[in-house]
Amino acid sequence: MRIGISISSAHPHDAAEAAARRRALHMAQALSAVDTVEHVLLVDTAQVPQAMDEADPESLRFPVASQREATEQLDMLIEIGGQPDLEWLDYLRARGKRVVLHPPHPPYARLMEATIFDRPRGFARPRRCDEVWLLPRDAALAPTMRALHRCPVREVPLLWGPEFVDAQARVLQGQGIEFGSRCARVAREGVDLADTQAQHLRIACIASNTSVLDVALLPILIAEHAYRTGSAAIEHVHVLGSLHLRQHPTFAALSPHLRLVADDRLLLTGAQGFARYSAEHRIDMVIAHQWCRDQDATWLDVLYGGFALVHNSPWLHDAGVGAYYPGFDIDAGAERLAEAARECLAGFGAARLRELAFLGALHPQVPSNVAAFARLLAMAPAPLSEALA
Repeated sequence: MRIGISISSAHPHDAAEAAARRRALHMAQALSAVDTVEHVLLVDTAQVPQAMDEADPESLRFPVASQREATEQLDMLIEIGGQPDLEWLDYLRARGKRVVLHPPHPPYARLMEATIFDRPRGFARPRRCDEVWLLPRDAALAPTMRALHRCPVREVPLLWGPEFVDAQARVLQGQGIEFGSRCARVAREGVDLADTQAQHLRIACIASNTSVLDVALLPILIAEHAYRTGSAAIEHVHVLGSLHLRQHPTFAALSPHLRLVADDRLLLTGAQGFARYSAEHRIDMVIAHQWCRDQDATWLDVLYGGFALVHNSPWLHDAGVGAYYPGFDIDAGAERLAEAARECLAGFGAARLRELAFLGALHPQVPSNVAAFARLLAMAPAPLSEALA
């Protein structure tokens, strides 16, 4: 079987497109290890293709073709990034080729927010695919997607690998900057962080701040509560991708009431890549919050870097990684922040081994993940070209 995976290079530094491209590359890595797959190529849907990010790892570089060039080179198209031309999708399906939709973002929120908030990017025509593949975090939406797209809906594993972070770390290292938390250096080198100044935390809040599912407000309130009650000594709280919030009336009304703001410890920044920002600002800890989005690749990058992660993800909690607080419980979040700070500055052992084992099981070419995709491909009818052979 020959497989194409859609991406878009139209805006190579756009965070959403970069996340979709990363998902596509990891899926390509898994599919290329399936015995029945002849080759995997990336289909760039951009009208004016741009150069890919030079930091993309060499091991994840696959052949790239335009939609027109890819037509005769694939038996199945998996739509992840970009927006393939609907007429081209119809042509592929008329030729007996399979089209699979794999939404890179939570599909219900994307549809509802596009509808309610008049956002330009929502769903294209629903009846354009033969199957929908959902991550486990979106499994509850299977009946919705089945009704919307009128085709089978199947679950695929979340994939993650360290290649992107390692590639970024090498770039930083060449510039004399080291990626990774102070906690990781304590564990690796036995660095002494006993003095008072070293124990003042540099915290990052990471969220897209573009969806109700992924906003930094609750992490800010967790840090605020811990700082105000004195349960954690905080040097600064860096809120990534939040510069636009400064001018928002709601945030402008809230911020004067925050002790972090009064003491000049809350920093709002523009869109930043976590690896570079955390290295340049020597971040120790990350606070994250999600709503119906408990599988996030950026959080996995955080864990890989050895950063303490305060989160509300049941998925990570079940795996025993990070410092978990339930739901929207700010009190519990502040308590876990203080606990994680003590553990971080004391160095860590067993917890780190558990994190690395958890991350290792998510690699695209782990046998269980390759087998999962082999089963998915076996469920699909044979391409028309094979059926007629």
